[in-house]
Amino acid sequence: MKEFLLLTGATGLVGTYLLRDLQLAGHRVAVLVRPTKRLSAARRIEHLLAQWEIRGCYGLPFPHMIEGDINLPGLGISNSNKRWLREQCRSVVHSAASVLFRSLPNGEPTQTNLHGTNELLRMCQQLGIGEFHFVSTAYVCGLRSGTVYENELNSGQEFRNDYERSKAGAESLLHAADFLESLTVYRPPFIAGDSRTGFTTSYHGLLHYLRLMSFLVATTEPGLDGVRRVPIRIPCTGQEKRNCVPIDWVSAVIARLFSSPNAHGRTFHLAGNHRITPAQIIEFASSYFNSTGVCFGHSPQHNPSELELLAESYLTVYREYQNVDADFDTKNLQAHASDIICPSLDEEMLHRYIRFGEANHWGKRPSTEGRGLSLTSGPTSTVQI
Repeated sequence: MKEFLLLTGATGLVGTYLLRDLQLAGHRVAVLVRPTKRLSAARRIEHLLAQWEIRGCYGLPFPHMIEGDINLPGLGISNSNKRWLREQCRSVVHSAASVLFRSLPNGEPTQTNLHGTNELLRMCQQLGIGEFHFVSTAYVCGLRSGTVYENELNSGQEFRNDYERSKAGAESLLHAADFLESLTVYRPPFIAGDSRTGFTTSYHGLLHYLRLMSFLVATTEPGLDGVRRVPIRIPCTGQEKRNCVPIDWVSAVIARLFSSPNAHGRTFHLAGNHRITPAQIIEFASSYFNSTGVCFGHSPQHNPSELELLAESYLTVYREYQNVDADFDTKNLQAHASDIICPSLDEEMLHRYIRFGEANHWGKRPSTEGRGLSLTSGPTSTVQI
């Protein structure tokens, strides 16, 4: 009897939580992991499990290790591992992804998100694995606004970037694979850190904005009243609703749906009931930093300051998300996991994210020159394999 599931992306943020939650749900997990220049595949997983123990999750079993890379022909795995997968693996949970928005000379993000998915799909066909679970993104809807339904994919939409385009292409590829017995797709919007601890390994979306604000505040001297004044105008109303969900909730929902065979074969928008606005983000962050000065609105006569130009260059990568965000239908999600309530992004949670980011130096080593962190324009490349 085939007892294992194969998890890709175990060393990425989503995969790290899925490795924990799927095992806690009683599933036997094999992981496809590539070595790095510094660490073997096994050492990467040992480090991951050690980090869970540091955070109080003891006794997670070591998963079955398969060294490979979804970007290599045949996943780069040995013949003995192929035989093992054929005999032991019944399903795949594919969470490996590149979150780059713009294409690089090495072909990312299309290389991982589309071609890597195709390599994994070919291997599933060769090994007789017919159950596929795919972690996609709600933003395969592209620039659509209004209500986007879970059963929709290709509707002639335009895409903001190559990340959205590559994930939509991967979904289309999977739907065309007629050998699959079931395809279950999970579409989270922007993913933030752990709702209870603030933990994250990826500073994108909301955390990208918080990192910017932390830098700007840290480089601004407080007034005599102790308040730091950061005069920046943001070209939006401040009332635009943003879809953002914590990683621990996303993983808990996927683990539940994976464990529920009657949920398989569907697409799920992993969106919460409450959305946060830029005005709320600024309000909550300002209370943490004891700062003021941010305002909203367009002003044709406004000459941007040096500080505003710096902020604008850093946020350019998210400009196309600034004014348009869809309302994601969650009918399937409510039918199968309505009891797992998505925590609201309130002031206390946002403060946890900032505290963790500061303690973690926002994912980078602290600068040895000047004050605070150096700030580059846009998030760094991240590939979760």
